[in-house]
Amino acid sequence: VLLTPALLFAGSYEGEGTADKPYILKTADHIVELSNETSFIHSYYRLDADIDMSGVEFKKIGGANGFVGDFNGNNHKISNVTYISETEEHVGFFSKVLNSSIYDITFENVNIKGRSYVGGVAGSIDNTSLRNISVSGRVEADCSVIGGIAGEFYSNSEPTEIINVRNLADVYASYTSEKGGESDCAGGVFGLCTLLFNTGVVKYVVNVGNVVGEGL
Repeated sequence: VLLTPALLFAGSYEGEGTADKPYILKTADHIVELSNETSFIHSYYRLDADIDMSGVEFKKIGGANGFVGDFNGNNHKISNVTYISETEEHVGFFSKVLNSSIYDITFENVNIKGRSYVGGVAGSIDNTSLRNISVSGRVEADCSVIGGIAGEFYSNSEPTEIINVRNLADVYASYTSEKGGESDCAGGVFGLCTLLFNTGVVKYVVNVGNVVGEGL
């Protein structure tokens, strides 16, 4: 049986997960449904409204395996996302993002905390295009590898595209030898950023938020 996006996802949101008919996300319930998915193939998603996540509990989108897809914010915002964990790694709105595109979206007033690999958008992002993204609020990690956008950005494919990405969130990182983890990987936008090719476009990447480190 060929697993198409429409067969894999039976959420209440409209669409078929294709470029022409993306899944349409309009409500906090849609975000919760998406966060409950445990396996992703490359599908297309589009926000069609601003979404307020105040008081809403949800799992990190992507779970243990990570999110794969095209996430079009459609110039909307997702506000008041809260995810707090003292022990988990790969913590953010997404857990991990792999071979994807995320664009035209604002994450407003996030409150994100994890152990390590922590970011307002995702704990880690690999081989993914980022365009027109803004994050504000607070992002915190106990063992570093933390950034306002992502704890780690990694690319071993070409071309790399990171355009108009702004972090306004305050980043708080603490480290002690008892906690373990990395001791020197905190940043405003990314904690770690590795680009293995010198082709592509990286421009208008800005940090405005405070970065506070303890024991780093």
